[in-house]
Amino acid sequence: MATARKIVLGKAPTSVKRVITAPMLDGKEGAIECEFKYRNKVQFGELIDRMFAAATPEAEPEAAAPTPPPTYGQILVAGVEKNAAYLGEILLGWNLDVELSPEALHELCVEHPAMAQAVMDAYRTACTEGRWGN
Repeated sequence: MATARKIVLGKAPTSVKRVITAPMLDGKEGAIECEFKYRNKVQFGELIDRMFAAATPEAEPEAAAPTPPPTYGQILVAGVEKNAAYLGEILLGWNLDVELSPEALHELCVEHPAMAQAVMDAYRTACTEGRWGN
């Protein structure tokens, strides 16, 4: 029986690699090996606070005419842009044939939204619960 490794405090890694899987449109499972920027629970909270602050719209002046509600397409585009920006904050690298870039992250979010979500979910779980998946 293997023994558990003794934990060491004060020596946090700078990055963590993990293979993330998600269902694809063809019914098969896709995979990306991701190199994540290491963040502890507090640092993750600070990142989320920054992301929410950047996404919060300014209050409209009282005299301004009310703006119509966004269309569904506009909501989806905004979501893709925010998810791509978030992925850019958490990923240091990946094993895809395309270099990690804002354009590639946008493409991932548009073409493989389940994979983008799986990457974001895995990172959140790792940072807030200190584990990968179940």
